[in-house]
Amino acid sequence: MDFLQKPSFLVAENTVTVVLPKVSYGEVHERKLYAPDMKAVHQRVLALFFTSETITRSDVEHQLGVSATSAKRVLAGMMQSYLVKKEGDGPATRYRRL
Repeated sequence: MDFLQKPSFLVAENTVTVVLPKVSYGEVHERKLYAPDMKAVHQRVLALFFTSETITRSDVEHQLGVSATSAKRVLAGMMQSYLVKKEGDGPATRYRRL
């Protein structure tokens, strides 16, 4: 199957049928079609440390233009990669560069 296959359109007298290509989750996950270049994302977050010793999830949201959930996911990945460490809990949570 061609991964980037386009939908097909079947036009009849009174109907139009759109046939979408079948894409499995595994295929998308393997190719990381929807995943951004994480190194570039991490660099954008690390740039926040030029102006402050610690950052918040909200800072990451604004820097990347993403939701709170996406910002948490990015920060979790950065903690796993030992780029930042988490300090505190709840609204007082801050992240410090390692």
